[in-house]
Amino acid sequence: MKKVTVIIPAYNRRSDLSIAIDSVLNQSYSNLELIVVDDASEEDVKGLVKNIEDSRIKYIAHDENQGGAAARNTGIKHANADLVAFLDSDDYWLPKKLEQQVAEMEQLPSEYVGTYCNISSGRDNWVTKKIGRLIEKDYRPEGDNEIISALVFPNTSLGFGSTLLVNRQTAVEVGGFDESLDRHQDIQFGISVALEGKLSAIEETLVHRGDSAIPSIEAVRNSKEHLYALFEEELNGMPVDVDSAIMSHEFQLGRLHISHGHFIQGFNRMSRGSPHTYKQYVRLAYSIFKGVQNKI
Repeated sequence: MKKVTVIIPAYNRRSDLSIAIDSVLNQSYSNLELIVVDDASEEDVKGLVKNIEDSRIKYIAHDENQGGAAARNTGIKHANADLVAFLDSDDYWLPKKLEQQVAEMEQLPSEYVGTYCNISSGRDNWVTKKIGRLIEKDYRPEGDNEIISALVFPNTSLGFGSTLLVNRQTAVEVGGFDESLDRHQDIQFGISVALEGKLSAIEETLVHRGDSAIPSIEAVRNSKEHLYALFEEELNGMPVDVDSAIMSHEFQLGRLHISHGHFIQGFNRMSRGSPHTYKQYVRLAYSIFKGVQNKI
């Protein structure tokens, strides 16, 4: 059985982190090491990890806050396994996640460098989930160009920050995660990995995504602009509709403005773009609802 290094980047969120750690240590696949990278938390993350009596867990601390990408890269540097998996501190795995993914990796052709699974989401309102499923079915792409074509668009829900299992050597060769990004780090990393080799998909939901706070507009805007440059530089000449992807990201950024209660800025931003899926209209309705709440 191949060993797996699991990397959790941690910044505060002690209660969520505890659940995430338990979901790793309680995996049916036990040949693993867990590296928790404390990104200079203000809460006592060290005490939480050190009190866990399990020889498979390792604690590494940053002296200063460097961001989630840097924390994941620290984990990759200290990984002692052929395979690496990532888990956001506010998400958790179902018990057979690694067992099914390692079995998948063992039977894949050599051109495949990783696999991912379905992820449920706690972030969308249940109404948006139900209506969204009626309008369009979730799609789990496989391969390389197919993965990239999905990742360039927002709200693809591939969740590579918690769903991906990948060869450690591939993670190293692509240079890990882009530390200049505050958001969308999993998109950048997923594209880099898919440029190196193919990824398979497991349709079963093996990860639950937690409820996280609405991100700041500035962080999302800066990360999207960085992504646009990445798309145009790395994907030039590939069968990927970069222009449509950027327009969809602009529409999503407009929705974020609206959810914060900035209606004029939001609709102005959306006018620069267009959604690539009807689900974005459903999410827009919910963003308007949240924006009204924030104005009251």
